[in-house]
Amino acid sequence: MRFEWEKTEIKGSSGICITGCNAESERLTIPEEEDGLPVHEIGNHAFASRKTLKEVFLPGKIRIIRGFAFHNCPELECIHLYDAVTDYYDGVIRQCDGLRLIDFTCRENNFSVIRSMLADSDRQLSFALHLPEGQEAFLTFPAFVYDFVENTMARTIQFAIDGSGYRYRECISDHQIDYREYDSLFDRAVSDDRHAAAVIALGRLMYPYLLETQGKAQYEAYLREHSGELLPELITENRVAQIRFLTAQGLPDQNAADEAIRLASEKRRTQLCGILMEYQRKNSGRGSQPDTFSLGDL
Repeated sequence: MRFEWEKTEIKGSSGICITGCNAESERLTIPEEEDGLPVHEIGNHAFASRKTLKEVFLPGKIRIIRGFAFHNCPELECIHLYDAVTDYYDGVIRQCDGLRLIDFTCRENNFSVIRSMLADSDRQLSFALHLPEGQEAFLTFPAFVYDFVENTMARTIQFAIDGSGYRYRECISDHQIDYREYDSLFDRAVSDDRHAAAVIALGRLMYPYLLETQGKAQYEAYLREHSGELLPELITENRVAQIRFLTAQGLPDQNAADEAIRLASEKRRTQLCGILMEYQRKNSGRGSQPDTFSLGDL
């Protein structure tokens, strides 16, 4: 794959702006450098409307992602990037309806690009966070909707925000994530979208960075009652690490485990069948020990 590029300067530092490439691909890996210069910028509309693109890897020196760089890539599922990004322009991931995961490596506690990406999308979006000193977290931000209503008598347009996703997004500042506030919003997520709530709970329990005892208890209680709503998706996507975690913690009830075994058998998920049948045999996980997980399992 050959990339199209041009030389640019950022605050007196010479580098490369990638403006496109000459081929369609499911996986796009932006090079670290071109012509001996670091790649520090993605240009306007550089990879917009790529119908087959599923995964993007951006190098650690990218500082600018310009407008609509990945706009309207309907199959795009995951973007890998670093917190070196300081300028994120409008519309970069807009109309990327399949985008679910941002794999984010943080070296300097710069979360401004997370704020920008969340402002760019009102859909549910998860972040796998690789933090300094080897810490990891997994945060899901639910969807939300702006609802505009015309008040004809007052000749004004009023708006309301439906969904807990907006409040969740306010937990992120440029240099800090308020994990306590994030966890305190869980009841709102449960009221809005029980599936999103299950994803939030699973992510926080598997990677419990700064998770307090009260938050842990609420997430466990929710998954004990609602794991049956999450297991079908995990089985369909063959999420072995997540199902192993749920069973190791003794969270699925018997009915949920029975239905999960049936579905895993239909999908021919042999490994998952084994995990679930062993869990069922041990009567809700008694005698098993919690496993250790890495974000690489996602």
